[in-house]
Amino acid sequence: MAKTEDKAKENKASAEVAESESKKVAAKSSKSKDKPETSKARKETASKDASAEKSEKSTNKESAKKKSSSSKPREMTNKTTAKLEDSKNEESKQAVSDTYAIVRKGNHQYLLEKGALLEIPRINVPEGREYIFEEVLLASINNELKVGTPTVKGAYVKVFVIKQVKGKKQRGFKYKAKSRYRRTWGYRNPTTRIRVIEIKA
Repeated sequence: MAKTEDKAKENKASAEVAESESKKVAAKSSKSKDKPETSKARKETASKDASAEKSEKSTNKESAKKKSSSSKPREMTNKTTAKLEDSKNEESKQAVSDTYAIVRKGNHQYLLEKGALLEIPRINVPEGREYIFEEVLLASINNELKVGTPTVKGAYVKVFVIKQVKGKKQRGFKYKAKSRYRRTWGYRNPTTRIRVIEIKA
């Protein structure tokens, strides 16, 4: 009996010692929590906060970019649709002019449509007069195509001479090394501005 009582007393003492130690550890941990942060800890917390802010800013910027990019394609699509509509209108306008002719003058051939304005190498006709192209190689009147062999018989294109003009200036330069030879030259091709009045075939 005495032995059992001694053992019980030892167990109680050891339990009390363990409880006291656990209380001491808990008190130490609470004190360490209550203590003010050191400079290192402050720096670490500040760096963590800064990195968090940076990540938030970057995410906000990315979201804003995505929103802007999602809105931009719509504007671009609207612009592209407008351009496509304009091109279609131009194509339809071009398709409306079914009356045209291919004419030969000297070494050149011209595609002439009714009402078209163009400049060709000079024709010796005074301004305000009419001129007739008689060498018609091909003529289309209301989608009726006539191909000449080599020219369409009885076909002609009547043209009104608006003005005798000069074309764009052409520049040339000659150079010889070590001989002080430099020559610039230029010219402007004389052209005639005409309007197509009538096409008959």
